[in-house]
Amino acid sequence: MSTLAALRSQIDLARQELRNAIVAADEQWTRPILEPEDGDAAWSGVTTWTPREAAEHAISGERLFAEFLAHTLDHASVTPLNDFIAAQDDWERYNRRFKAIDLGSSAEGVRVLDDEAQRIDAVIAGLSDAQLSTPVGLLDYHIDYLTAQGCPASKTIGGLLSLIACHDQDHARQLARALG
Repeated sequence: MSTLAALRSQIDLARQELRNAIVAADEQWTRPILEPEDGDAAWSGVTTWTPREAAEHAISGERLFAEFLAHTLDHASVTPLNDFIAAQDDWERYNRRFKAIDLGSSAEGVRVLDDEAQRIDAVIAGLSDAQLSTPVGLLDYHIDYLTAQGCPASKTIGGLLSLIACHDQDHARQLARALG
């Protein structure tokens, strides 16, 4: 298992890669040039994404994972991620909180990414290596995603941190491929 320091480093590197890809996408911010990956096409309901939509998706993931991590640390029992989402009152409220990031420009994308990074980093700062093995309610879909990305996969806090890094890196590389 990775150490907390190693996972934090992976997250930082992945965020930097995502930040660079968002900056590089500035001139094509609203052009539909990306093919969403299988799960993301289902999530978004579209067959072609703009760099803006890919960035909004990646950053909303940071927001969701931060709140899920904080929730996990505040509760003694394991809450499946779907139950955590369902507890947000309703899907409309969930969409407003986690999917409704509206990035008018790549510069705004970088700013919001940095804001979300500060939020999750504040939660991560309180962790210890011993907590990395704490169970979390990641879904089998997340484990499959991590395995497909070649990332460490487990239904633990360490696995959730791995998911944050891998998700950011995956979408950074998706943007880079589309931008050529």
